[in-house]
Amino acid sequence: MDTLPSKEIMCKNGIPNKISKIYRPQDNSVTFKTADEAKNYFWTVEAQHLFRYCCKEEYRLTDDSNGLHWTVGFGEPRQIKHPGPDKME
Repeated sequence: MDTLPSKEIMCKNGIPNKISKIYRPQDNSVTFKTADEAKNYFWTVEAQHLFRYCCKEEYRLTDDSNGLHWTVGFGEPRQIKHPGPDKME
């Protein structure tokens, strides 16, 4: 994570990319009270930490409360250059 620019730099020129998904548990009897409870069910603490690098995060429960609808905006301004994959550790 040390090679990523700060969240502020990544958001400075807008959000060039966006992804939105709905996660549902395989067990249909599982329901959630809050979006945080659903995030903890689906993702490890480490995975949740990675999403904090995104410019915009939105989480909500599905209408039936048995799924997590999440959307993140991400990307970096074009002027920031990173070394190629062979140069990164």
